[in-house]
Amino acid sequence: MGINFEDTASSPHWTADWLHREAQAWLDMTAQQGYQQTFSALDPELQAVFSSGAVRNKGRDNSSFDRQKN
Repeated sequence: MGINFEDTASSPHWTADWLHREAQAWLDMTAQQGYQQTFSALDPELQAVFSSGAVRNKGRDNSSFDRQKN
């Protein structure tokens, strides 16, 4: 069974949808941890800070990789 590229060309790209859902989930989890609210419940100024990338998730920071141990 091969890939039918005619079907995939007319549908939205699933990766973009997945990335959007991941970003929304991250925004909600981070807002919940810091402010005990969903992202959509935050005031617009704080939403802008979150959306700009000024807030980082320390659990996913790759800069802590220890080259000597690995």
